[in-house]
Amino acid sequence: MEDLEKIVRCKWDTMTTVYSRSSVQVWFINIQGCDLAAVGVQNRSHIPDESFSAPNYWQESGFPSDFFSPKNARLNGDRYWAAANKNAPLYLQVDLLSLYMICAVATQGGTLSEYDTRVTRYKLSLSTTGSSWQIYQESGAEKEFQGNLDKPTVVKNALVNRPTARYIKFIPTAWDHWPGFRVEVFGIRQ
Repeated sequence: MEDLEKIVRCKWDTMTTVYSRSSVQVWFINIQGCDLAAVGVQNRSHIPDESFSAPNYWQESGFPSDFFSPKNARLNGDRYWAAANKNAPLYLQVDLLSLYMICAVATQGGTLSEYDTRVTRYKLSLSTTGSSWQIYQESGAEKEFQGNLDKPTVVKNALVNRPTARYIKFIPTAWDHWPGFRVEVFGIRQ
């Protein structure tokens, strides 16, 4: 019941009884706008540079040393995160600074015309503490999300189970040319 109360306190549009018996009621709750509420990953005043991390990032001569840094993995930004080694552990981690009910995530590929940097498939790992992680699952199996088929298009994916997390890892599982992307998270602060 406590979880239900948290959800209802967020922002809801309709609450419909779908089953009722003397001592049991089951409701369907439609949470209005949850997948429209950007956490603000793309905005440095909401999620600072220090909230981004990755095991490594690409550095290339002719570019500022932090051009491909994790802090640049912001949706619609002019820079992006790109891994330095595609054979090493790969992930982009974001600290959302508060607990959120996560409703959706969005990704874009890189910004440079000379590099076809984009993640075509990825998984998510979530944590409330930053020390214990769970791969996001649907129907009892790890969910692999569709990524980007081109660089500029934003691809948004809903999280059916709407987990609660403060930390989120985007884990590339397939890519074209080189793994890298820009991201946003959608959800309601808890």
